[in-house]
Amino acid sequence: MLNNDTAAFNTLDGSFNTLDEAIRRVARVEAQVRNLSRSLSGFYIKGRLRTDRVAPANSADVQGQDAIYDRVLDQNFEYILIDNAGTLEWRQAILSAF
Repeated sequence: MLNNDTAAFNTLDGSFNTLDEAIRRVARVEAQVRNLSRSLSGFYIKGRLRTDRVAPANSADVQGQDAIYDRVLDQNFEYILIDNAGTLEWRQAILSAF
């Protein structure tokens, strides 16, 4: 059993000397998470997830039916069609990074 007066609790942003301090910090972090989740409630990703298209061969592989913010997935990457100074081009992100 932990002794409330002598236990030290290590965290990413410091340490606590008592269990009460640790509980108060956890409560503050939970409140911050709730506030953050409320602020992201209207967040969404623009564009279509294309299941009718194969992954682009290169960044310039834009076809007639492609539209800005279209997304295509393969086993390793997510491809997103962006507007780069007026030119549509595909960018890729490694799926393992998510």
